[in-house]
Amino acid sequence: MKLFRITLAAAALIILTAGVLLAQSPERQNDGRSFSVSLYVVSSGSERGPEVAGKIKEAISKVGGAFDISSLRLASVYYQRIASGGSGESNSIQPDFAAYSMENNPSYTEWGMNSLDSQGPAGTIGFRHFGFKARVPSTVNGAIQYFNLESNVNNLRVWVGKPAVVSTLKAPMSNSVLFLVVVAEMADPA
Repeated sequence: MKLFRITLAAAALIILTAGVLLAQSPERQNDGRSFSVSLYVVSSGSERGPEVAGKIKEAISKVGGAFDISSLRLASVYYQRIASGGSGESNSIQPDFAAYSMENNPSYTEWGMNSLDSQGPAGTIGFRHFGFKARVPSTVNGAIQYFNLESNVNNLRVWVGKPAVVSTLKAPMSNSVLFLVVVAEMADPA
């Protein structure tokens, strides 16, 4: 009987410890802070969209040595507000997405993130996961085909308010490159 009580007490302690650890894990923790996150999708080699300048262009020029960045155009801008530890996802139909959409054949985009935090080095915001996906049309042998452009980044950390190039994606059937630029800010309480 005594062995049964010890075993029961040990099992209860293990369950209680596991519950405490799960409650403290970063992906579940909400410290009451909120973040605003903007994603700028910038295309090189396209004549569609407004020209990119300022801090976004500066961020791209830091990694642009391997890419032709003489003509940078804004393909799209996305925005999400998310609580610490939360997640968000957006899906869009893009009738005019850089050089990729064609008449009657739009592009489709998805982007999302989860488990944002400000618990790392001062002045940074961390993402457990950041993802972007675009389905873009292209003509192959006279037929319209859709291609996936996708980037997934785990354990990303960016400086607050400073544009960061998170990823680049090479477009099918073209010399164009997409730059995914994230700007994350601490949001005012709603």
